[in-house]
Order: sequence, then C-alpha cells, then structure tokens
Amino acid sequence: MRLKILFIFFLTQCCLLSTSGQSVENVVAQVESNGKVIITYDLMGDPDAERFNTSIYSSHNGYSSPLKNISGDVSSDYSVIPGNGKRVEWDAAAELGSFNGELAFEIRAEVYRFLRVIKPAAGKSVRRGSTATINWTGGQPSEKVKIELLKAGVVASNLGEVNNSGAYNWAIPKEMEKGKDYTLRFTGTSGSITSESFAVNAKYPLLLKIGLAVPVVIVVAVLLGKSSDDGGVLPSPPEPE
Repeated sequence: MRLKILFIFFLTQCCLLSTSGQSVENVVAQVESNGKVIITYDLMGDPDAERFNTSIYSSHNGYSSPLKNISGDVSSDYSVIPGNGKRVEWDAAAELGSFNGELAFEIRAEVYRFLRVIKPAAGKSVRRGSTATINWTGGQPSEKVKIELLKAGVVASNLGEVNNSGAYNWAIPKEMEKGKDYTLRFTGTSGSITSESFAVNAKYPLLLKIGLAVPVVIVVAVLLGKSSDDGGVLPSPPEPE
C-alpha cells in the first residue's frame, strides 16, 4: 500500500461563538511500513470547561463517514480533553485493503461546554413566596436539563426537567423552610453539577415586619395622649335623675 497524505483541517463549533478559542493545530501524520497511519495534533480549548467529540474523515469515500479502524484520541461521547500531543492510529491497510494513491483527510471536532450556574450566586439569598430567576450556561441547546433543590446535600424537591434555555423562573413556596445550606443541582446529558450554597429567607425581613407595627403603636400613643388633657382625671358619671 502506498499513500500520499494531504490533510485538511476543520473544527466544527456547535452552538458556540467563533471567539470561544477552539482550534486544531500542529497536525503531523506519518505512514508506517505496516500500513498504519499515526496522526498527532493539538486540540485547543478550555480543559476545565469543555470536552470534545473528534472524528477523522477521508476522501476515499467522499468524506461521507468517519474512519472506522481507528484508535486513540477520538470520541463520540464527548470524552476528549483539549490539550497538546493528541494521538490517533488508523489501520489504513485493514480498512482500505490494497490502495495506491492520494488521500485527503478532515479532522472534525465538536465541543461540549459544561453546565455552569450563574444565578443564584454563592452566598446570595432568595425569599419564600417570591419568584426567583435561575440562570446557567453551557450544555447542548437541544438537551433537557433536570433541576433539583438540595438542602444540606439532600434532595428537597424536584423543580422539573426543562429546556436548556439558560433561564428558569422558580416559584418559591411560602412554607419553604428557611436556611443557608441550599444548593441547586443541574443534570444534563454529560453529567451533573451543583451550585454554590445560597440562603432562603422569609418573605419580609424582620425590620420590615417591625416597621409595619410602628404606626399602630403611634396611633395608640396619640389617643392616650388626648385623654390626658384634664390632668389624667376621668370625667364623673352623670347624676341620676
């Protein structure tokens, strides 16, 4: 088998801005005497927030389907971590049989960004009986996201399975227990994440509740004050006729 290799590189960015910084760089291919092709490349991305599907296509079938007899840093389940020195081995002899000629290749990578909670933020609070907006980023637009409320690490309620729109309006029950150890857990197609802790407070703060009682106290004081114009002596009852 004789192969002359021409490489064409593409990075597909599903539902991400072009400024996200993903790219395939420093690609090197070498044909070995046993008919195998060794491909190395650098996959640029954020290893703390992203994972990739990667596959390699060839001109031998018009790029209609990815290469099959392949191993190494390729994945269909978003398990490739971005970084340098990625390595792929393709058994060209097993897949193509007897072949002489030129081949062009495409390396395709599809990125998945982890779910990340934006709001409620760490240390913030929400109030019982109100509606709070929950915000998050990441995931695939087509996936469903399950949202659960946890208290001290234990599931307190299931808020539901929603579209991955990045926002959800949470109607907080009036009878919900107050506390500072609440978190939200988001579960998508590639796993789950848990938010930082936040607090659930009463619908009205204590000072506001006390403030609502002040006008009543003032009115009572004024009425009592008016009754003391005659030196504090109560009027005599009328004489019987």
